[in-house]
Order: sequence, then C-alpha cells, then structure tokens
Amino acid sequence: MGDAPGLAGGAGHAAVREELLAHGDMQADKAPLAAQRHDGLGRDGSAWLWYYSHPRGTGGPGKSGGLFDFRLERSRVRPRQFLAGFEGILESDRYPAY
Repeated sequence: MGDAPGLAGGAGHAAVREELLAHGDMQADKAPLAAQRHDGLGRDGSAWLWYYSHPRGTGGPGKSGGLFDFRLERSRVRPRQFLAGFEGILESDRYPAY
C-alpha cells in the first residue's frame, strides 16, 4: 500500500479503513509536510498526510474517529486504493484524486 506505511499500520489500519468505508459518508483531506529524504542528496522534500474521517463522529466508544495515512507522493493512486469499494457521500476539497 504505497511506498511508506500508513501511520495506523497493519491490522489496525485495515480495521479502521473498513469502519470508515461501511459508514456511508466520509471526509477526506490532505496536508503537505516537510520530510527528510534519505536519497544521498542531503535535501528535504515534500510528503503528504492524508486524513479520512466520519463527518459527525463515530457514535460510540471503541470506534475510531479517523485515519491518518502518510505518503511520500500526492498521487491519486493511494486515495483511490483507500476508497476502493466506498459507496456513499465523500466530502472533500474537490482534489481530483478522490
């Protein structure tokens, strides 16, 4: 799933994703971050923090409010993978990747 692990990682990441996909409405957004690149050039680069959540919370204890997903690129590939199978209303800033 991309070139860097999601912050939730592993089974926890998958469980929160399934919860979000099943809810029927979701918010999605992204923010740029400065990131150290270990490419031998000694330069910093950009990375992206994607966030997916329920618009009105989750409705109970033990439920996740959302999921952060760290990526080194802003490509539409990762959001499309994440949202695969989602049927419902997606609130976003109209970035075409969604």
